[in-house]
Amino acid sequence: MNKQQNIEAPDCQGCQLSSRCHINREGPMQPRAIILAYVVPFLLVVAVLVAVIVLTGDEAAGALASLASLIPYYIILHILDRRKCLIEKSKN
Repeated sequence: MNKQQNIEAPDCQGCQLSSRCHINREGPMQPRAIILAYVVPFLLVVAVLVAVIVLTGDEAAGALASLASLIPYYIILHILDRRKCLIEKSKN
């Protein structure tokens, strides 16, 4: 269970190449990550699909628009994720 991994954290202050870090993957982050990765994109795709079909009546345009709506969503999610440092310096 105790495996060592090299993880890049360019936006973290105080982390250096030889410092020991603990990655926090437990607690309230897991449900939020599941919601942001699966639930919100599903709701976004369905909402855009229904809205475009109702407005235009074209199912192909709705399908393309709903898939295209995921591109800015994941770009924004990636930018916001890189700004937040999830690595904590260990006290060892």
